[in-house]
This record gives sequence, C-alpha cells and structure tokens, in this order.
Amino acid sequence: LVFTEITDLNLSSEMTEIKTPTKRRVENVTAPPERRRRIQRPSSQDNDNLLEVNINDDCNDSDLTQTKGFSVGALIGMRLVDFQVAVDSTYKFDSSLNMILGSNGSGKSTIITAIFLLFKGRIADLDRKHYQDFVRHGCDRAVISAQLQGMSMLKQPNPKLTMVIPTNGGSNRNVEPIWYLNGKLLENNEVDDFINQYHIQVNNLCQFLPQHRVSAFSNESKQQRLLSTEEAVGYDGMLADHKKLSKVGNDLVILQSDISELEKSKSHFENSKNELEERVTAMERAASDRNREILLSHVESLVAKAAYDDRKSIVEASLTEAKTNLQKFDQDYAKYIDAIK
Repeated sequence: LVFTEITDLNLSSEMTEIKTPTKRRVENVTAPPERRRRIQRPSSQDNDNLLEVNINDDCNDSDLTQTKGFSVGALIGMRLVDFQVAVDSTYKFDSSLNMILGSNGSGKSTIITAIFLLFKGRIADLDRKHYQDFVRHGCDRAVISAQLQGMSMLKQPNPKLTMVIPTNGGSNRNVEPIWYLNGKLLENNEVDDFINQYHIQVNNLCQFLPQHRVSAFSNESKQQRLLSTEEAVGYDGMLADHKKLSKVGNDLVILQSDISELEKSKSHFENSKNELEERVTAMERAASDRNREILLSHVESLVAKAAYDDRKSIVEASLTEAKTNLQKFDQDYAKYIDAIK
C-alpha cells in the first residue's frame, strides 16, 4: 500500500476520487465537513466504539476474510479519534496508490504519524518524548484504529488493530499506550508478534519513509540500504542468510589474513633455516679443517716418534754392543792381568 503527501496543489475541495488507468483514491482532508468521511464523535465512555473501525456502510467489509485487490497486511481502513488535529476521522484506502491532498496544517502528516505509531514506530523519530503529546488538547485520550487485509489461510475476519493513548489527566507523562486486536487487550510482545506476522516495518526506511525522515534516509550508506531493502521485501530469512554470508566473508578475509601471516612466518623460518644451515656448513667445514690440522699434527707426532724410536733402537743396539764389547774387554783384561801375575 503506497501513500504520498502532496502540499499546495490547487485542487477542488469537492474532489474525493480520481480515475486513471489504475484506479486511485484521493482523500481530501480540506473538504468541507459535510463532504468528509466522518462519523459522530463518541463519548469517552464508549469504549467499544473506540475499538472499532466503522467505515461508511457502503464500504464496510470488516467481516470479510479477504478484500479484493489488497495484499496481505495492507491497510483497508483507518479511524483517528482525538489524535493531533483529527477529532474523529475515518478513512478508507484503495489497494493501489493513495494520495493525501491538503494544505499545510490540514492533517496529512497526522495520518502518516498515526500509521507510524500504531505499528510501534520509535517515538524519538518524531522528536517527541511522550505519547501524550499526540493527544488532542483537552481530551483524555487518543485512539488510532486500523483494519488490515488478513490472511486467507486463517479464514478469520480481517484483523483490527487499535492503539489507545491515555493521558491519566496529565498526572503521569510516562504512561504507555495500550493495544487491542479485535477488541482483545494485547501484551507488548503480542503486539510485536502481530506486526512481525504481517511483515510491517515502519522503522525500516526502505519500507516506510515519512517526509521528516528523508534526510536520515539520504544519509544511509549503500550497505545499510541493501540490508534494509532485504529486510523489507526479501524472503523470510533473507537478511539472516545475508548476515551469515557476510560473516563467512569476514571469516574468509580473516582466514586469508591469517594465511598471509603464516606464509610470512613460514618465509621467515625458511630464511632462518637457510641461515642456520649455512652456519652449520661453515662450522662443519671449519671443524673438518681443524680435524685435518689435528690429524696432520698427530701424524707428524707419530712420524717424529717413529724416528725417535728408530734412533732409540739404534742407540740401544749400539749400547748393547758396547756393553758386550766392554764385558769382553773386561774378560780379556782379567786374563791379561792373570797372565802377568
């Protein structure tokens, strides 16, 4: 369901509908009271009426499980009571393009704001702190009620979601609004479940873009818009799949970075290994040279010892021979002395 606001168009106040090749409904909020779709304002005691979206009798399809031409979750009709400038206004929407026409202050943005708040838009995005700021001055509460296109598989009447903003006489500015579904009081989590069931995302600028948030939309990055678009129109789980894929991509980048660091470490260790191998080779070469020197020195010592041993043997043999000759001389000398005697 597409909405747009148009200001300062010189259109007749009698205009209520435009026919083009595609039928489009135009709600002129500046039309005289007798020409607007309005119903009698209920009293503050009429709780049941406040929870209903009673569009004109000629187009009341609140009991239908399907409304021709509307997508599931589309707005069929809406009612605002004592909400901002709306006293008690009822609107019926077309299934295609809906244009809200009117001059400044006529209530165009009131309709958009009501849709935003009904489906739990962030109040801070409207530059307000309290829901009570949206209640028309002098009223004890405001009511926003909308009828949506239901799901045919449920075979139930089209759902009616209602939001009541109480003021409590202004004694407590922090009072939270109350939601009803088909007249039944809802807890906060039940409201969230209902909104999520119909895939309504008024806080997603790619699905719901009010005029006051165009600047925020223009400041979004391409990545943010892609994620928001996937969340707005993608299949169930598409955003989760994208995030998983993104995580896998990030993990891959981290893994590639780790591999690069490991390759650098490997290269560093290989260089260190080569340096160590060169040092070992040099040490082995030095050790080999040293061993050769030691071996040569040992051989020289052995050669010198062998020469010494040879000389010693010769000397010992000569000494033995000398001793033998001396003994023989002593014997001969003794014989000579005896002969003399």
